[in-house]
Amino acid sequence: MAAGIRGLFKKDKKNDAVVTTQPPVASAQNKSDATEQQSAKSFAKKKHAEKLSVALRTILHPLVTEKTARLGTEGEPSVTFRVLASATKSDVKRAAKELYGAHVTSVQVINTPQRQTRTRFGAGRVKKGHKKAIVRFAPGSTVDITKFPTIS
Repeated sequence: MAAGIRGLFKKDKKNDAVVTTQPPVASAQNKSDATEQQSAKSFAKKKHAEKLSVALRTILHPLVTEKTARLGTEGEPSVTFRVLASATKSDVKRAAKELYGAHVTSVQVINTPQRQTRTRFGAGRVKKGHKKAIVRFAPGSTVDITKFPTIS
């Protein structure tokens, strides 16, 4: 099955006709065992992906600036995230705990309103507003934001 779906349909070079080949058929016992194992793995992977997808829909990405780096070094470890506009503090807390597995002590949410930029010709484009959250983790916990989880 290394060839995958492309191996099922091969072109015959001589007369350019499509020739279909059948994959090898395994015995019924081996086939049922393999499908049970595959379905159990896919179910576990799907559940993990669903759990991550809810958390990743809430927390969009970490924000790394000079100011947020300075916040993370003093006292409790903290990370600043850009979050969904409709996310609440409890949603962000739950998502951060699911993504990083560390105890969250507090969450501060900041709404940045949209604003219009200025150019030399007067009013410019409109900068979209966004919501960010400063998540403080328990002292002693380590959070590596370079390994931000994704669904694969």
